[in-house]
Amino acid sequence: MTEVWTKTLAQLIIKEILSSENMSVDVANNGLEAIEMVQAGAYDVILMDMQMPILDGYSATKEIRAKGFKTPRLALTAHALKEETRRIFDSGADAHLTKPINVELLLRTIRTYAQAHISSVALNIRENV
Repeated sequence: MTEVWTKTLAQLIIKEILSSENMSVDVANNGLEAIEMVQAGAYDVILMDMQMPILDGYSATKEIRAKGFKTPRLALTAHALKEETRRIFDSGADAHLTKPINVELLLRTIRTYAQAHISSVALNIRENV
């Protein structure tokens, strides 16, 4: 499994947690870099921090969705207000996780969305053969 995320102290901790679960993690320093990474590589899940420099996670998520990428987009934010949640889903996120991170929920959410994405890609390949 591969994820893309922004570079913060929390990100470094989460990267270590995911790596210890045998997940491969690529790190983006900002929203523009995240978009470039998604365009250049195949990811099973995108874990997107909504507060990023240069281009925020809302805009980056919206751009990734607009470009037609089907990779599940999981939003990470410190905010759980209704308006914030609506904005997250309006940007194209598939799920919303809040800080502080619940590690068990994070892992379960990543695995659920990654497995669904992998199954969808495999089905698409079989249909096109």
